[in-house]
Amino acid sequence: MKIKGLGQKTIEKLEFLEDISDIYELNAQNLFPVVGDKIGEKLLQEIEKSKTVDLATFIAAFSIPLFGSTAASSLSKIDFEHLEEVTYKDLRSVGIGDKAACNFIQWMQDEWVDRYCNLPIRFLKSSKSPASALGTVVITGTFSESRSVLGDRLSQFGFDIKDSISSKTKFLLVGESKGISSKIKKAEQLNIMIVYSVEELLQKANLE
Repeated sequence: MKIKGLGQKTIEKLEFLEDISDIYELNAQNLFPVVGDKIGEKLLQEIEKSKTVDLATFIAAFSIPLFGSTAASSLSKIDFEHLEEVTYKDLRSVGIGDKAACNFIQWMQDEWVDRYCNLPIRFLKSSKSPASALGTVVITGTFSESRSVLGDRLSQFGFDIKDSISSKTKFLLVGESKGISSKIKKAEQLNIMIVYSVEELLQKANLE
């Protein structure tokens, strides 16, 4: 949900948090004594900002099995008034696979209606995928997480993830490598920006 300041250490301090919905019950009385007035005020502002979010980011945040940022973006193309109205047929009609669609419907039945449908969230639907807004990224080398997980995470920021380099590629993200790969050589030939960490990528894309 991109709530700045609500990292693992902060959550561990807030021992009374038992569920996601409890985040939106935080206030000055129960937050400031734990993290301090200044940090607490900023955190409350970030929580308030998170109440308005695009649908793809919101759904991807729940980590539904096989239902990553790509499927969440496809979900945005479905015309519905309430999320619980979405059907298996709707999901398949926008290109979401069978297993991913089943997992989403199961999540709706097990989690959404009973636990999360009353969250104070106003999500924005869009027929446009958030990917491509910041340009195309190709990933090469080894990272601490799998490339698919890393790609899903970058897609949520607004990058379009591709497997091969072309003249349309904007960034090449390079992890640990035994040598200079063919992708690096091609990126150099095409004057594509090469970055060596997610932090550097976000900085070059002006996200930090």
